[in-house]
Amino acid sequence: MRILHVTNTLGCGGAEFLLANIVIEQVKRGHEVIIVISEPFHITYNDFSLRNKLEESAKIIQIEFKSSFSLLKNKLIIDIEKFDEIVTRFSPNVIHSHLFKAELISHYKLYDNIKYVTHCHNNMDQFNLKNRKKNKRWISDFLEIKWLLKKYKKVNNTFIAISKDTESFFKLHLPSKLKKNVCFLPNCIDRTLYFSDENKITNQFVQLISIGNLTENKGHRFLIEIVSKLIFKGYKIKFDILGYGPLQGDLKMLINDLNLNECVFLRGNVSNVDFYLSKADIFVHAAHKEGFGLVLLEAMASKLPIVTTNGGGNQDLINENENGFLIENRNLIDFEQKLEVLILDPEKRKRMGENGFIFSKSYDVVDYTNRLIEIYKC
Repeated sequence: MRILHVTNTLGCGGAEFLLANIVIEQVKRGHEVIIVISEPFHITYNDFSLRNKLEESAKIIQIEFKSSFSLLKNKLIIDIEKFDEIVTRFSPNVIHSHLFKAELISHYKLYDNIKYVTHCHNNMDQFNLKNRKKNKRWISDFLEIKWLLKKYKKVNNTFIAISKDTESFFKLHLPSKLKKNVCFLPNCIDRTLYFSDENKITNQFVQLISIGNLTENKGHRFLIEIVSKLIFKGYKIKFDILGYGPLQGDLKMLINDLNLNECVFLRGNVSNVDFYLSKADIFVHAAHKEGFGLVLLEAMASKLPIVTTNGGGNQDLINENENGFLIENRNLIDFEQKLEVLILDPEKRKRMGENGFIFSKSYDVVDYTNRLIEIYKC
């Protein structure tokens, strides 16, 4: 099978990790794969742990992307000459698109005898027109969605929802004809990359870890404030934050203002995420919105108990008091108390970590790819 994946860029985001795992596994099975990206590689791609394997597996082609909507012609205008050349030359059986910009590129010109698959990595705001303020951006999104829905209907487009929350969102916002084409397929990881009893590190303190882009949505300020309160209570804690983003400077200032320089560390993007997970005791996550929460699976595969806020999609992954704790509405007191429970009880940490490890077995890339290929063939 020839599979063409289309996405915005490649870097250390959750969607990129999922795409890389999918592509590597697809190529292992003898499929031909090309990845088209519409933007330059993200700055974090240099530290992308799957970069070498991905580049060995598939050809990656960057194309320039410009779009505009002509009100006069009532038409979306995109220069897809380069993309058209790729499709014509490669003649894919499947065009699998990831993230909204890729939807516009991949559906601008429709080709015969191709299966079109849209990967819903989150609840795309562009579709949620009813609950948004009508402004210039709203008009643009309205016109693009109206145009895109016509394209979806023509190709009987298939949609992959990564969580129950995302599945509900798209069934709500898609027309009746397309609702039946929404397939629930939770994200996956390559579990072999994360845990080995031989590399587990024992600490003289409680090591916390969080992984995510340094943005407001991920809630790192919230986590740092909780760590500060727990340290003030006398707990011996260290906290590694892995990720890159616009709040790096602000978070450095907060760490300094709270006198946490010896306890909280901004590690940036790292290529050896497995090492940091191996020396951790508890995984913490505080995203306001989360389409799925791939990092939670990585933590479970590393036998870590989890304390996380409910960001929507990630609620599918937490069995309360079994493999973690799910906190509603970023309740600081509740989050602090649940974290304190785990800090005080090493046996509970171990038990919940083991439960998470077992739970993560259901989300391995091998079984995932089996299901994905079935979707392609439907």
